[in-house]
Amino acid sequence: MQKTIIDIADLMPERIIQEIRNFLDLYIKGIEAASGEQISYEVEMGTITLDISLNIIDLNADIIKRIVLHHFNRDAGKIFYKGKGSGKREVAYPRYIAIRLIDQYTRLTLSEIGKEVGGYDHATMLHAKKTIKDLYEVDRTVKNDINELEKIINKKLGREIK
Repeated sequence: MQKTIIDIADLMPERIIQEIRNFLDLYIKGIEAASGEQISYEVEMGTITLDISLNIIDLNADIIKRIVLHHFNRDAGKIFYKGKGSGKREVAYPRYIAIRLIDQYTRLTLSEIGKEVGGYDHATMLHAKKTIKDLYEVDRTVKNDINELEKIINKKLGREIK
């Protein structure tokens, strides 16, 4: 989408245009760093044009958990809890995948992820990450599940992967 945000022909002095360029350089670099996307813009005498093609959503642990629950057709109360039966494969497997994806797509620490998925501690999160990583390398079903979920998440983020 291309949008001209200031169009005042030659009414603006060059020094003001330069100040706007400097401000935009810093501001745009911050947006690019936060979003991982490239933003192009031009500043000409009297015109500033931004070309922004971002599809930014607030991807958080709750969204990823819902995607994982939907994929496995499970209820949150049966996956994201700590207690009797929570270590069974049919319960732990979707949770471990959610842990991997939350770690991959958010900036949460392992301790924060542990709280999000049922109150687990940092050491348990390390174990979950290692377990799912090892399974991904040898089990085609695990690899397919993770790849499918990554495609869904990347589609939500506006990124197409093949």
